[in-house]
Amino acid sequence: MSAKPVKIAFADTWIGKIRQKIGNDLIAVPGVRIVLEDADGRVLLVRRTDNGRWALPAGLCEPGEAVEEAAKREVREETGLILKTFVPFGFASAPEREVFSYPNGHQIHAFGLLLHATSYEGEVGDFDDEVSEAQFFALDDLPPISECCSNEYHSVMCFKAYRETGAFQWS
Repeated sequence: MSAKPVKIAFADTWIGKIRQKIGNDLIAVPGVRIVLEDADGRVLLVRRTDNGRWALPAGLCEPGEAVEEAAKREVREETGLILKTFVPFGFASAPEREVFSYPNGHQIHAFGLLLHATSYEGEVGDFDDEVSEAQFFALDDLPPISECCSNEYHSVMCFKAYRETGAFQWS
């Protein structure tokens, strides 16, 4: 197993540097959300430390970083798992769900590629400071939407529709 990535302070990330210049203004950001599915068909959710809600492993792409590399990095940082292979199943961009404010006031319009993965290595744990816990949930036994990031809950529902239909999901 390769060494765990070095944690970078938010202020030193691309988005952190942008925020230092523009404050909380609305920005459009590309990113990824990953549905990690175990052998029992359960999906992995992580509890965010900024709002205490359940969400998918997810994050923004850094400049010069391909989507697939961002997916691998975010999964490693937020779950401790090493992502092997994945396939896209949808794309999230609907303003009614994807324009939101973080607890610190930062506003974004997220444009996220939704990915499905069943091939990964390692044990869940060793989270970065954005995650307090992680747990696999059956699709018919998810936490209530009131305990989840609503846009990411919707992404899980898109995954459920994808599994049922095989059709790419636009959200």
